[in-house]
Amino acid sequence: MKMKMMKKKKKKKKKMMMMMMMMMMLMMMMMKKNKMMMMMMMMMILLLLLLMMMMMLLLLRLLLLMMMMLMMKKKKKKKKNKMMMMMMLLLLLLLLMMMMMLLLLLLLLLMMMMMMMMMMMMIRNADFINHYIYTIMVSYNGSRAQITYYTLLEIVYPN
Repeated sequence: MKMKMMKKKKKKKKKMMMMMMMMMMLMMMMMKKNKMMMMMMMMMILLLLLLMMMMMLLLLRLLLLMMMMLMMKKKKKKKKNKMMMMMMLLLLLLLLMMMMMLLLLLLLLLMMMMMMMMMMMMIRNADFINHYIYTIMVSYNGSRAQITYYTLLEIVYPN
């Protein structure tokens, strides 16, 4: 069972990587056309993230159900309290792991966005891109936004 689970996880990771690569390619294609398309792409990525979160929650629920079933089967009257405690601990651990996974995914997405922006800086129509980065960074986090904006501006226009 464990081996099967590991294999499934590896497959999922590969799929995720493929998806990310596809997104990158699509975004690079859209860059050359117009900003509306780019906005659409950003929205799509966010939607995908939401879907992934939903899937994770569903998986969590399934795991909980499985554990409940197992506990019900194994449970004896004398060891009731101990079993309950164990179950609670396991559930907490699972939840923590899920939260960590989600946080990592979000961080990865942010990193990717930053990378994309940096790449776009090197592409020609810099004015609109600067503006776009500024808005994104502002929406991300207030006081740091201006700093990143100006540093990126310096990259494009050294003077």
